[in-house]
Amino acid sequence: MNHRTNWCLSKTLGIVALSATLGSSALLGQQDVPFANGVPVAPTGLDKHPLGDGPWYYQTGEDMDIKVELVARMEYAMAMTFLPDASLLVVTRRGKLYHIHDGGMAELAGG
Repeated sequence: MNHRTNWCLSKTLGIVALSATLGSSALLGQQDVPFANGVPVAPTGLDKHPLGDGPWYYQTGEDMDIKVELVARMEYAMAMTFLPDASLLVVTRRGKLYHIHDGGMAELAGG
């Protein structure tokens, strides 16, 4: 075999090995999902594991520690956006619109 054939063969084998590794890791990374009558059962979320009062601290690999504080409790927050004054608008799955500001929360009409 010439140099070009060896190069192509080694690249092909490398791609096959990488594909096998990625494929097997994807299969191994799957969760065990419970089924009822052949239908997957969704996890219950926080219903059975309520969130504590916090605050919580997380250490990152970049030494940029994160502090998480609870500012409002709501059910099924779906989308949010920051406003120029650093407050938040939050829409819930049920269509309610909330304005979160200064540690308080107010439901807005028209949500």
